[in-house]
Amino acid sequence: MKVLLCDDEPDIQRVLTRRLRAEGYEVVTAVDGEEALSMASSERPDVILLDIMMPKKNGNAVAAELKERPETARIPVIFITCLVNNNEARVMRYQFGGNLIMGKPVDSTDLVHLIRQAGERVAGIEPA
Repeated sequence: MKVLLCDDEPDIQRVLTRRLRAEGYEVVTAVDGEEALSMASSERPDVILLDIMMPKKNGNAVAAELKERPETARIPVIFITCLVNNNEARVMRYQFGGNLIMGKPVDSTDLVHLIRQAGERVAGIEPA
């Protein structure tokens, strides 16, 4: 499974990339909203991890544009953001614009679970 990780913080990219690769995911990265859109079209990831506060185009704008494009409309997006904390995200597990959301600092175990869940939804498998 290919994951597109879009975050402008190098430390977050490095840590999450290492963890996701250890779990067997192929990881491609983007550092701003425009690059995220370009990578989503060219790489066709199975899941997109998207920071909300990014340069050039914020995550909300990127997600909206992804949903408008036929080639990226069905790719699940998981927002990763400092706008909510993990306790709020864990308790609420709410939809944000039709997408999942996880607070920073990111709990990598929870993130791997959300990626699996998102991938299963696209594949039509009911999550356990």
